[in-house]
Amino acid sequence: MRSSDTPYGISDVARWDMNARWLGLSPLQLMENAGAAVARIATERYGHAQRIAVIAGIGNNGGDGFVAARHLAFTHEVTVYLIGRPERLKTPEAIHNFALIADSPFIRTIALDDEESIRALDLCTFDLLVDALLGAGGRGAPRGVIGAAIQAMNRCRGRVPILSIDLPSGYPHEGYVSCDLAVTFQWDKREYDNFSREIATIGFLPELAHLVGPADVAPLLERRGEHKGQNGDLLIIGGSRDYPGAPLLAALAAAPFVDRVWVTAFRHSTTPLPPMLIPVWVDAEDGQGRFTPSAADTVLQAAERVDAVVIGPGLGRSTGVLQFVETVLTALDRPHVVDADALYALPAPADRTTSVVNSFRKRLITPHGGEFRALLGRFDLASDKNAVSSSTIQHLKDRARIVQRLARRLQATVLQKDAIDIIADATSWRYNITGNRGLTAGGTGDALAGLAGAFLARGATPQAASGAAAFLVGLAGESMAEKQGLNFTAEDVVRVLPIVAERVRSGALPPRRRPT
Repeated sequence: MRSSDTPYGISDVARWDMNARWLGLSPLQLMENAGAAVARIATERYGHAQRIAVIAGIGNNGGDGFVAARHLAFTHEVTVYLIGRPERLKTPEAIHNFALIADSPFIRTIALDDEESIRALDLCTFDLLVDALLGAGGRGAPRGVIGAAIQAMNRCRGRVPILSIDLPSGYPHEGYVSCDLAVTFQWDKREYDNFSREIATIGFLPELAHLVGPADVAPLLERRGEHKGQNGDLLIIGGSRDYPGAPLLAALAAAPFVDRVWVTAFRHSTTPLPPMLIPVWVDAEDGQGRFTPSAADTVLQAAERVDAVVIGPGLGRSTGVLQFVETVLTALDRPHVVDADALYALPAPADRTTSVVNSFRKRLITPHGGEFRALLGRFDLASDKNAVSSSTIQHLKDRARIVQRLARRLQATVLQKDAIDIIADATSWRYNITGNRGLTAGGTGDALAGLAGAFLARGATPQAASGAAAFLVGLAGESMAEKQGLNFTAEDVVRVLPIVAERVRSGALPPRRRPT
């Protein structure tokens, strides 16, 4: 049975598992549902089978097999071959389910951990083989005891049906299990093209296909290498006499996550820069403490030395500033975030060059609700304005559709900031649920832009960078609310960002308490 829905990849499933745990869905519950589904399909497809062998590995795929064996044992004669020693079972869920069957007088359990014994197995005397050796997380061609177990199953091909859990063990490498059917879970996967499969729902929350969760963010937080510059350099372009602190908030939010941060500053400004920031001195200002078009060369030269750029915080919207922004955006060839006042100078599609910058891989724009509606009007999508006025789940798909329309029009990734954030490019969309009303404090958007720029500088895609930034800023707001209620500042958020990021990176983030 093939799903008519959009197929997902194997890596998506691993992400759903982690994010499901964060939402409070127990991995033990998912394993129980998966094993029960396998047993049900085995009975429906191979009802004639009386003697069933489950060949199980030491990971969660084996755990699914242990559950399936327990369900099948009510009506079948079941033998479980554990390929490996019980003390090497990898997860608490697999250990739990193995313990349930290991002492059962109704299920025969045999542990084998040497290739000679496994190669001597005659599995062809059974009526059905259940392959529970390796799941989607397996890497590399199977060898050793796993390879021997696969060979033992494949010797029965054509004589005994083989049912694989999740995917044939060893796939897609040479020598994988030659199964008759695979039971894959929840959604069809784009990699599964070479074998028959049936899709079983196992209780994943439907939002997991789109939700930004800790599994999306944690990989972006690992620092690389031992030398300066290997974790990215970022340039913040912003500031004016009226709003001197905005680029500093963006820079301070980014600083813990990259190696170096450059910030534009007028040479005669009296606003001090923190010592960890590197100034890019700008002489061209209009007498009112704002950028002029002649400053573009200076900042573009600075942009050549960095990996990503944030432009917008605190710039203002005078005619000269908007001309400056348009000049920079037309020539900029680095991944970049367009935020705040710079959004009002986004080049119209008809005016843009064919530079590589005009692609979803390079440009991220981060409008809040009012800015987003202004962009819809400017780019002839004003009829969609009303559909983004609500942040409730009921309107989520409508909002995502409209955000995607703007993303396609601008050839950019869009983070539409709201109580529920939407992140979209031309082909996909995600959403973020972390945060609270305290994040309406001035400057939190600057912090978000700086953090998104930091992830761009470290090599993340605009969609991944914006999702991670929105998630962490939301968590920081929640952390501050636990300490002092909703009355906190953007500076408070910036200060707590490294703390909540470490909780995510280390896997110490507690399950989320969903509102009732």
